[in-house]
Amino acid sequence: MSRIKQFFQTAFTYFAGNIFSKLVTFFMIPLYTNQLPPAEYGDYDFVVTIITFFISVAFFQIWDGMFRFSFDCKDLEERYEILCDAVVIYIAGIFVYSFLFYIALHILGFQNPVYVFFYGLLLGLQYLYSFMARAFLKNKLFAYSGAVNTFLAALCNLVFILKWKMGIQSLYLAQMFGCLAQIILIEFSLKVLKRLVRHKPNLRRIQQMLKFSIPLCVSAISYWLLSGFTKLVINRTLGSYENGIYAVANSLANTAIIAVNVFQFAWNEMAYMIAKEANRKATYKKCVDLLFTTVVFGCAALCIGMKVLFPYLVGREYSSASETVPILMIGVSANAVAGFLGTLFMTEKKTSYILISTVVAAGINLVFAKTGAVLMGIWGAVLVLAFSFIMLMLIRLAQLKSSFQVSLSAASYGSCVTIVVSFLFYKFIDSIFLLFLYVFVLAVLYIWRLQRILQINLAQIIQKNRIERQHRDEK
Repeated sequence: MSRIKQFFQTAFTYFAGNIFSKLVTFFMIPLYTNQLPPAEYGDYDFVVTIITFFISVAFFQIWDGMFRFSFDCKDLEERYEILCDAVVIYIAGIFVYSFLFYIALHILGFQNPVYVFFYGLLLGLQYLYSFMARAFLKNKLFAYSGAVNTFLAALCNLVFILKWKMGIQSLYLAQMFGCLAQIILIEFSLKVLKRLVRHKPNLRRIQQMLKFSIPLCVSAISYWLLSGFTKLVINRTLGSYENGIYAVANSLANTAIIAVNVFQFAWNEMAYMIAKEANRKATYKKCVDLLFTTVVFGCAALCIGMKVLFPYLVGREYSSASETVPILMIGVSANAVAGFLGTLFMTEKKTSYILISTVVAAGINLVFAKTGAVLMGIWGAVLVLAFSFIMLMLIRLAQLKSSFQVSLSAASYGSCVTIVVSFLFYKFIDSIFLLFLYVFVLAVLYIWRLQRILQINLAQIIQKNRIERQHRDEK
């Protein structure tokens, strides 16, 4: 139970910052959809997808390797050495990033290339510094610096778009200011640059970190053939306008994984801490059941919430996005579970498993995405993407069972029925009373499942606390 308690304590710390960041981003959607045309927003979203892909490739996903190896350190000094080695790899990656950017600029013809270039550099550095904070288990620093990042970016967007009428350039600038603020806050706390000046790179350790990270880098390429390739297909087949519609729908769908991100961060730490424990597989099973159930019920409830809130959040030009939101939510949720499972393979330093599952799922999307878009428009492309994410999750579940004998319980699989019911409610039920009644039923069922997974009885705990308070009052 101590591990579970630690898991929830860490999760709560991340929740404080993460929920704020996600909510700020969520409530910025009305600004974007009322002030920016779908075609312009679609171009921006497409460019960001390309740049995010370049970052993963150019910098070798080194933040993942740095984070994992930091848990093998014997002392504080060795941990700093690993961070400095990661910075050395990042600096070398700048040349790779610049080359990739130059090629893409001439092929795709980015608008605002200077903004885009520096946005990518700062985003990669922000990834690196965020993982540095987590490597030192400075969860509060990670959480509040991320919240500052989001808040400053949102504030800049309000000023740039509403007062200065800057348009799409404002989105790049605002994100850069936000990333820079987070980097400065973490650097001020950890003082990595001061140690970097006198650091002598450890070539053997750099080689080991790259050996761990490069399969994840290749996996990132394959992963781009999932979400990124779908945007490319929509942009090239249906146009920037439809890509703008997809971008907004995808932003709304990502609300389904607010809680998942919190659990993901907490799980990363706990999984790496217990990597050498003999009974870790029992913990794996409990946490996998816990996260899967949380994702399923969260997706089901938020699907209903989105139906109610959509008309108030999204401008008229983006109204058609409502048709694809529930399908995207299902796909995004499956992808979140797959990412969580991938952490187990990183814990065991078996990153090749992540690569295999991602390649297979990417292949499905690569083969069928354009056909789906041509036959059914944006809805077809989204349907293929969601199916690919579901296959990614199922493959990793199968790998987990065959490699570690860890599998989901039948009850966890059965909870998927709630998503089917939510989808039907989203499509056919307009009664606010029935919608909220269904959400209440979901909450009751989730609490019941939570008790079964964690093997606790909430009623007994409440009764015990009441008796203890009575004893204290009597004294």
